[in-house]
Amino acid sequence: MSFSRRFGFFEKLPFLDKSNNDRFPVIQRLVPTSLTSSYGKIWLGDGDGNVYRCDRSLKVDSFFAHPMPILFIRQTILEILITIASKENPIENQMKLWNVKKWPNHLSAPICIRTININPANVPVSVLTAFDISSDFKCFVFGHSNGLVQLIKGDLMKEKASRRFTLKQMDSPVSFIGTSVQTEQSKPSVHIKMPILKRDKSSDKQTEYIFYLVSQSSIYAVKFFKDEVEREYKLEDFGCFPGEAAMFESNSDNLDLAVAYQDAIFFYNCDGRGPCIANSGRKYLIRFFRNYLVLVKSNKSSKEMGERRVAYEPNASTIVQIIDYQNKYIAAEFEMPFVFQVFSEWQGLFVMLTEPENEMEIYSLLEKDTSAKLEILFSKQYYQLAEELAKSQNFTQEELAQIYKHSAEYLFERKDYDAAATEYTKTIGNLEPSYVIQKFLDCNQIEPMTFYLEQVIRDKHSCTGHHVLLLVNCFTRIGDIDRLAKFVKNFQTSEQSLNNFDISSAIRVLRQTGYPRQALDLALAASQMEDASLECICAHGHMLMSELPNETGHFLEMLVSNPDASKIDVHHFLKIFVDNRKGLFAFLERYISVSQNFFPKMAPTDLVQPFASDKRNKAAPVGSSV
Repeated sequence: MSFSRRFGFFEKLPFLDKSNNDRFPVIQRLVPTSLTSSYGKIWLGDGDGNVYRCDRSLKVDSFFAHPMPILFIRQTILEILITIASKENPIENQMKLWNVKKWPNHLSAPICIRTININPANVPVSVLTAFDISSDFKCFVFGHSNGLVQLIKGDLMKEKASRRFTLKQMDSPVSFIGTSVQTEQSKPSVHIKMPILKRDKSSDKQTEYIFYLVSQSSIYAVKFFKDEVEREYKLEDFGCFPGEAAMFESNSDNLDLAVAYQDAIFFYNCDGRGPCIANSGRKYLIRFFRNYLVLVKSNKSSKEMGERRVAYEPNASTIVQIIDYQNKYIAAEFEMPFVFQVFSEWQGLFVMLTEPENEMEIYSLLEKDTSAKLEILFSKQYYQLAEELAKSQNFTQEELAQIYKHSAEYLFERKDYDAAATEYTKTIGNLEPSYVIQKFLDCNQIEPMTFYLEQVIRDKHSCTGHHVLLLVNCFTRIGDIDRLAKFVKNFQTSEQSLNNFDISSAIRVLRQTGYPRQALDLALAASQMEDASLECICAHGHMLMSELPNETGHFLEMLVSNPDASKIDVHHFLKIFVDNRKGLFAFLERYISVSQNFFPKMAPTDLVQPFASDKRNKAAPVGSSV
């Protein structure tokens, strides 16, 4: 299905100022037949054989190159301009190489380094319909209207340093040629803006070329190695018209070729067809710009256009569509009639319009900055896409946290609290936890807050003892014994929590809410069993002694037998035996029998006093004062 997500990530701005006709009279009246852009220049060829060069300030220089229409024009990093002209009656195909760096007088032509007759010998002559150059400037591939594809390989700067090969005879006119260069030391590289300035002569033997040959009825990939066709692959039994195919500017996805059809755009490498994009409507031009796929297509339905397909001519029913094919959305769409060409230069995207009997127009499709894109995505609640966009622009974690916050608050407003909690966890370390906790407390959402707190305590920079204590409270509120047990089990490994956490408060909370087993486990995990036990026995020992005297006495025996028992003030235990003098005697007898030393804080008279008091009580009459 076609992409339903549409955004306005580009804006259309006029590049030529019509109000200043005196400055650009030549270029505005020009009817181009070919165009290329590279290295800060736009080059145009017209039907009279003239070449025009336009820089960023729209300064125009021109010269006469051929006595026939210029069909193809290219500039390389070697500052060599290549022009190819063709005509019928009689058929003639001519290529010239120009040194535009050495252009002494802009009122004259640059130096022509070499003129090459493209027509092969002993082969029926036909008009040139497709052309490409390899990135290392060593392979020139030509496609003809009779289906012939020929290769001129070598140094074309020198007359006798090149050879001709017939790559393939296609069964219909050649509409597109693309070249990929591969060496044993590198991955495939496509033909656009990837020149090799210096190469050892021996390295040429290790270079493999893959030529993508597209006709109106088929698509082939031809591997060329060591001056011969190594292998050819038939990729499709159908083809396309000129303009409807393009090579990827980078092969990060291991893809080389894109071809537009009526209902889809297919991607290819030499192994065959890869993924595709559903996109209905007749496409006329296809180009790549950064991570976007740019289409010039008809704004009419297939029924309105009829079934017959013809080669593209600029017309009034075209629109320009910019697609992010990786993230699957339409970044922008503009209705622009009479599109002649789409090109990229000066770090921007441009569209040239050539409406009949009107002056040429050039529009800049300016991509909005990231902050403007994010605002658009926020307004449409596309937070996941905003996150992906921010990551692609290398946003900091703090900047990403603001996107996560937007997403979480949108989900919170929709009362999707669980999803909101998940998004809030991505802000930990950048957004104050108290802000999130308060939001959940205000609407009494304990379960999602518990999930959030579980993630907070894992971050040693954000976690405090208050967070851990609050998490314990949450576990007891929701009654999730399994998660509470897991928390206690893993607590010992969280050194930061141990340092900041009020263990006694947590143990008290667990006891008061009916989780004595977990309170004991927490005391064990925190290595505070003795202190907690002392606190518990002092607070509840009197009741325990009355209900379970033997068990309580045994517990006291274990407590005071601990190596650290010398730290205990035994006077605390006397409170346990209020109105239970018999129990106190039993405790002291047991302690004396198991301990080799008295408590330092307990004088011998403390042991004698209860017995003396008991004897006095026995001698006194019942009811008398002791």
